[in-house]
Amino acid sequence: MSGMSAGPAVGTYVCGISMARYGWRPVFIVLGLISLLWVAPWLRWMPKTTIAEKDVTAAVSAAAIFRQGSFWGATVGHFCIAYPWYFILLWLPLYLVRERHQSMQEMAFHAALFFAVCALAAPVTGWIADAFILAGASVTMVRKSFMAIGHALVVLGVLACAASDARLSFVGMMVMGCGLGFTGPNIFAFAQTLAGPAAAGKWTGMQNCLGNIAGVVVGPLTGFIVDRTGHFGWAFAICAAITFLGGISWTQLVGPLEQTNWRAESQAAAATKAA
Repeated sequence: MSGMSAGPAVGTYVCGISMARYGWRPVFIVLGLISLLWVAPWLRWMPKTTIAEKDVTAAVSAAAIFRQGSFWGATVGHFCIAYPWYFILLWLPLYLVRERHQSMQEMAFHAALFFAVCALAAPVTGWIADAFILAGASVTMVRKSFMAIGHALVVLGVLACAASDARLSFVGMMVMGCGLGFTGPNIFAFAQTLAGPAAAGKWTGMQNCLGNIAGVVVGPLTGFIVDRTGHFGWAFAICAAITFLGGISWTQLVGPLEQTNWRAESQAAAATKAA
């Protein structure tokens, strides 16, 4: 999760400065070529171990996962925290230039700083959460508390970011970045804990697929709002409301964070079919 923010932090700053000097076409070409550099080290050092869960893995179907209320709670929560992430990723540069009247250099610096805060917050808050759990705290309490705190910070940050005062808006961006850092490490911790080794791949894949539909929604919706109203005010308000709903979903719709008993689920499904 830190890497997902560190990439935009470096890319936004370097690309913003470069586009101001050379234009966007050369920057896009260079960025595309540089992005391929990860292939060689990945092929060399990618994980090669497998998890041995022979007797249970085959029994966990997509339908069995869909029957879990916690899956839908986590999926809705994932969608609602992905929304502000994509909102910032897609629209922050235009917002800073159009409504804050920043130069390309200023925009690049402030946007990069936002992503840097998020990149630093993710491993720190992840380590703190694990430390509480290792000390004996309830996994459910720790994970849900961190999600609640993260969503609250994002809501406050989004609302402050839309303020007319430039300094308050800047502080709001940093608070929002910190909030996304709080939530990032826990998104997939929920999935892996609830699914267990037997279904972590399917659960995480489906949750990630449905949750990231937020990226499909936020682009055209925000564009429509800004085009109709002439400013980002309502776009920020909708972003804050969706983020607030996400905090409720993680804490209230997701059950206790403990591994699902897939064998019992399979037996119950078989008994239902037999009846």
